[in-house]
Amino acid sequence: MTCKRKQVTKDTAGPLKIFKVANQIQRGETYAPAIARGLDFLDSVNLKLLTSAQEVGSQLAPLFGAQTEIDWAEATRRVDELPAKFKEAIAAAAAKGWFFGGNDSL
Repeated sequence: MTCKRKQVTKDTAGPLKIFKVANQIQRGETYAPAIARGLDFLDSVNLKLLTSAQEVGSQLAPLFGAQTEIDWAEATRRVDELPAKFKEAIAAAAAKGWFFGGNDSL
């Protein structure tokens, strides 16, 4: 079963007036000012974003540079030692009676 479509022409376009709108678009009569305003707005937003990104980048650059000077192996080793040191500190505090009712739990 084939479906035959009616070809749309100037005479059969109906109330949509598609040809009139198409001609206005081609001539730029209707949409050019709105498009120009939209592009100007996008250009200003782009400029603000670029300026903000440059400012943030200049502020963050020293921080990122400082991270390259950190001895990450030493920092990791010290963090890994924390649980054992914490347990020693709790045991020492419990031996001195700094905890009430919890000194038998270790």
